[in-house]
Amino acid sequence: MKYFIIVLVLISAASVLAVWFFFMNIYETELKTEISNPERTHLKLTVIPLNGFGGKAWFRNLRSVIQIKRGADLIEIIKNNENASVFEIKARSGCSGLLEIVVKSEYSLMPENRELSIDLGKF
Repeated sequence: MKYFIIVLVLISAASVLAVWFFFMNIYETELKTEISNPERTHLKLTVIPLNGFGGKAWFRNLRSVIQIKRGADLIEIIKNNENASVFEIKARSGCSGLLEIVVKSEYSLMPENRELSIDLGKF
């Protein structure tokens, strides 16, 4: 009976560690962009923490910062929630050009760059 309890404790500890390292630990980040309205004027940027299997890390949030390298005059930042890593930008009406965005987060290996074209105020 004594060995059974020791083995059960060791298996439980190994299971908890495996869940932490593979499902809850953040290994990389992914930048997801989506058009948030039918007129194609609003763009939502979300930084998603990825676990060891490539899915969203459980119960974890990360802090991210957005930086506009080129085309800052083409957009307005509507929502800038660095703690939840959700950003929403709106294209200014009548503007055209190239927008270059850099997103840095505390867990990403390298900053993530995105180039988006804006044509007459639409993404």
